[in-house]
Amino acid sequence: MVARKQKSFVLVDWDPPHRLVKGKQAGTTLTGKGEHVFRSIQARGAALKAANKGVNEIALKEKGSKYGTIHFFKGSRRRIKVDEKTMVVPDWIKDRGFIYEAKVKKGKYNGKDLVCLTKRTKK
Repeated sequence: MVARKQKSFVLVDWDPPHRLVKGKQAGTTLTGKGEHVFRSIQARGAALKAANKGVNEIALKEKGSKYGTIHFFKGSRRRIKVDEKTMVVPDWIKDRGFIYEAKVKKGKYNGKDLVCLTKRTKK
């Protein structure tokens, strides 16, 4: 089996009422400095990592591509209490007492706001 190469995805700042903000790439929504890069094989994996950091409206651009497609996601995370009987977790997580579970949905930008895509049903 051939290992698939990981790609770098940059979190892009975007202004929902308008469009992507020119010249602003990189994590000002998270840290306020530098670019925030998530590495994954697919864009969804990078979006899950961003959602786990607490970002709700996610726009990711593949780093290094000339015309990079921007992938839009709506993300959320929920706090799960650690149950030592059913979960196998390291000691430092047991001490903390909780973990986060992230969920993302693929979306598209329709000019006004981020809309989640739904599965098409056969007629």
